[in-house]
Amino acid sequence: MKRFAKISGEMVSLTAIEDALAGAFGERKETAIMAIADEKKGEKLILIANSEKIELKAVREILKAKGFSELAHPRDIKYLKDIPKLGTGKVDYVKLKELVK
Repeated sequence: MKRFAKISGEMVSLTAIEDALAGAFGERKETAIMAIADEKKGEKLILIANSEKIELKAVREILKAKGFSELAHPRDIKYLKDIPKLGTGKVDYVKLKELVK
């Protein structure tokens, strides 16, 4: 599955955003980034989190402090009790995309 989003003509690495957020909210709080279609900019980023204590404002502050442009900031957040995982322990993005639609 592609791990880039094309936003306003710019390629944004979803993996780089996830790496920047890894561990930022504590051990048991997980996040994943998904790109969905957007009429104005081509795609937009959605943050998937397993805890409602993770707020979009805090995510944006972390990304800004790490030098990410506004294009790399998620526009929305969705909460799932459990982020789906593969047998290897990595995020199952195919299943996650089905859940987010």
